[in-house]
Amino acid sequence: MQLQGEVQKMKRFLFISCFAFLLSFPVERIGQGVCCAQINTERFTMMGKVALTYEDYVLAIQYFNQVINAKPYLYESWYLRGVAKYNLDDYSGAEQDCNEALKINPFIESVYELRGLCRIQQNDYVGAEEDYNKALSFNPKNKSVLHNRMLCRVEQKDYKRAMAEVDTLLLLDDKNAKYYAMKAELYMLQKDTVNGEKMLEKSLDLDKYNGPAWATRAQIAINHGDWANAEDYLSKAIHYIPKFVPLYLNRAIVRYHLARLRGCMEDYDMVLTLEPDNFFAHYNRGLLRMQVGDDNRAISDFDFVLKLEPDNLMAIMNRAELKEKTGNLRGAIRDYSSVIKRYPDFWAGIHARANCYRRLGDIARAEQDEFRILKAQQEKRLGINGHNRIRKVSLGTRHKSDEDVHKYDELVVQDPEEDVMLKYESESRGKVQNLKVSIELRPDVYVGTEIASKPDSLLTSWDKALVLYNRANALSKQKDYKAAIDLYDTVLALDSGMKEAYFNRGLTRIFDGRIEDGIRDLSKAGELGLYSAYGIIKKYRK
Repeated sequence: MQLQGEVQKMKRFLFISCFAFLLSFPVERIGQGVCCAQINTERFTMMGKVALTYEDYVLAIQYFNQVINAKPYLYESWYLRGVAKYNLDDYSGAEQDCNEALKINPFIESVYELRGLCRIQQNDYVGAEEDYNKALSFNPKNKSVLHNRMLCRVEQKDYKRAMAEVDTLLLLDDKNAKYYAMKAELYMLQKDTVNGEKMLEKSLDLDKYNGPAWATRAQIAINHGDWANAEDYLSKAIHYIPKFVPLYLNRAIVRYHLARLRGCMEDYDMVLTLEPDNFFAHYNRGLLRMQVGDDNRAISDFDFVLKLEPDNLMAIMNRAELKEKTGNLRGAIRDYSSVIKRYPDFWAGIHARANCYRRLGDIARAEQDEFRILKAQQEKRLGINGHNRIRKVSLGTRHKSDEDVHKYDELVVQDPEEDVMLKYESESRGKVQNLKVSIELRPDVYVGTEIASKPDSLLTSWDKALVLYNRANALSKQKDYKAAIDLYDTVLALDSGMKEAYFNRGLTRIFDGRIEDGIRDLSKAGELGLYSAYGIIKKYRK
């Protein structure tokens, strides 16, 4: 007992010492160019690890930057900075740090494991599997690596080898309920529900608190249309995995089929508590509110959907109908016209728009729409192709990928492939900091009158970089993205350390639709000290 007490005292002393050092070293000094000879790299590495422990990943990056600048030949600082970047959703930056670490020391299992995780997040499953093969050559019994390699094989639809991987895991631990649940999911992916249910029974016999097993059991019940049992199983899964959004979405769909609209609404409310920007929850809640006559709040849900997807015609059509019901006839006409422009033969929309024109007293336009419908009906009777559909209340569901506007009144569900497999878990994953950032370009840099008045031929490289940076910003704001990117390239050729240029080029590339290229630039900006870049990376990684 006395020995244990001494050990605890020592641990407290070490912790207080580390924390005191962290507090005594001003953060602003970390970003400054401290002379390499003045840096105690062991202490900076230790403080970086403390920051990782407290999930302050931005601070950790600052410490590891100093170690890398002083001693770039130490693999551990590259690896640990990669861990910090990974937890900020900067997967490409983390992968690059892993590459540097492996150049220095290619025999570290944990580096291959981290790079594999980065590659999974970037959908490079072949590359991730290669990393896991390498990691397993050092430690063939690493269960976390075997699990993630199995997931790579599932994503490549190589179910036979994925099943062999689960069998290997069961040889290492045949009492682990999660492995039987994994095997059940693999059987489900191969449409073998009989063996899938057998594996689920084994899993739940070993651990009745296994949330993923209950979720998979619910999926089987949904496939059979057994809504009552599906709701029961999903409720149990939610009890054990209370923050997993797809479970609430699936239970809402099940409750809809059971005509339990209040419970359905509660599930969508919970989804939006966990994920305020969730498309499915806003869309489906809008439909439910529409169905029960809560028109104004339904409009607000469809407004939010259209912020996320401005061209979603089903949402536009539903909002148009709601605006018509609430008396906003001009707004309804605008929405109906958007749909009709895309689907000129959508007679239900044309008829609704005609009613709006007539209610506004615009008889000429109303009759013009009515004549289009009459002409289409005549052509249909004469055998000319035409399509009309009377809107009906439906309990049907559809996939989000289905863009048939004639299904605008049907419930949206997630695409099936998103529902079956739960997200993988990894010890390398911690909380991601919720950085509040605005998605806007960094401002122009100050250019003195002396520089501004000089002709281009007399400007130094640094002067040119500042002037061109400002010009590139102006082009980006004018949405001339290609010209802006070309100028940012020139700026970085003149001054490769200008973090603002990396930041703005990254945002400009994102505005131009080149998300991955933009994220790489933002990663570099964050590495150079513009830490708000990681908040933007996190946003676009979603």
